[in-house]
Amino acid sequence: MIIIKQDKLATMNKFAIYNRSQSVFLENFDTNTTNAKTMISNFSLCHSKLSFQIMTTDSNNIVYPTDCYCETKTMTQYTGNNSKKFSSETNEQSSSKKRKRNEEQEPLLTILTTLDLPTSELGDVQAQYLGDALQHNTTLTSLNLWWNQIGYVGAQHLAYGLQHNMTLTTLILEYNKIGDVGAQYLADALRQNTALTVLNLSRNQIGHIGAQHLGEALQHNTTLTTLNLQYNEIKDVGAQHLGEALQHNTALTTLNLWWNQIGDVGAKHLAYGLQHNMALTTLNLWWNQIGDVGAQHLSDALQYNTTLTALILQYNEIGRIGAQHLSDALQRNTTLTVLSLRDNHIGPVGTQHLAYGLQHNMTLTTLDLRNNQIGDVGAQYLADALQHNTTLTTLILYVNQIRDDFIREINKFLERNKIEMKP
Repeated sequence: MIIIKQDKLATMNKFAIYNRSQSVFLENFDTNTTNAKTMISNFSLCHSKLSFQIMTTDSNNIVYPTDCYCETKTMTQYTGNNSKKFSSETNEQSSSKKRKRNEEQEPLLTILTTLDLPTSELGDVQAQYLGDALQHNTTLTSLNLWWNQIGYVGAQHLAYGLQHNMTLTTLILEYNKIGDVGAQYLADALRQNTALTVLNLSRNQIGHIGAQHLGEALQHNTTLTTLNLQYNEIKDVGAQHLGEALQHNTALTTLNLWWNQIGDVGAKHLAYGLQHNMALTTLNLWWNQIGDVGAQHLSDALQYNTTLTALILQYNEIGRIGAQHLSDALQRNTTLTVLSLRDNHIGPVGTQHLAYGLQHNMTLTTLDLRNNQIGDVGAQYLADALQHNTTLTTLILYVNQIRDDFIREINKFLERNKIEMKP
């Protein structure tokens, strides 16, 4: 574990870059400083560009470990200034090993696998250095560049690096500004890359054109399993392109389209894709202006789809009619285990429909009905249904104006189901 402090950087007279460092923690790090930019640019000097050990040299160019290395700490997760750090040795042990390393003049080399640089204001220029590094790096598996003011130019450099990279599996670019052009560059990379499994492009203003580029790439990509596109305003046209991709893609298991204004028309396109898809297990459509018509399309798809296990529809507008359509799906579907319908104006009548579906369903384990104006009448329907249902173990009913005695009765059946499901 390398801990790089700002004051330590200021005293270094030279950097020697090696290709087998394990972890890098940038403590109180300002990437706008000259020393910091020098360090990042030096990624391009090593064979494995993102894997480096910070060293210093004496007047004879003999390489020694710096104090930054010898703090002997390990890190399980880096989350900016709130990183969790755990000391693995006592101060005495650390000092002893530090002296031994300095005496033997042996740089300690390990393997860098994760690099987290959120909110570091890297911009396009430093994204270029990272893209260049990815072309040669053979150890990095996760790169987090959340909120770094990276535009389409920076995305172009990163995409080029991905085309030549065989090890990176997770790339987080959330909260940047790559737009539809940047999405196109990354989509082109996905046609050639065979390693990346997780791509997070949330909050990047890619729009329906960016969704089109990604959708076309997904028809050919066979390795990406998770795609996060929340807050990108892809709307119904973008959903159409992704729906077409689902008909052909055989790898994607999780698709997050939270807050994209896809509406009923977009839901229709995605539903058609689901009918012909055999891979997707989680679809997140939270807050997408989907009404009862869109719910009907999704319900129709669930009667044919045999792989989807989680459908997130909270904060939409499906109402009691949409709930009725989903009830029809529950009676026939045999794979869905999680259904979230929070904040959908379902009411007691819609709850009655869902309760009927639960009586004939043998797979759903979690149902979220928070804030749906269910009341005591709707709660009674659910309690009656649970007398026959033996698989539902989690039913979330907060903010529904339900009396405590109804809640206790429902919980009694849920606890029974939990006990019966234990091996």
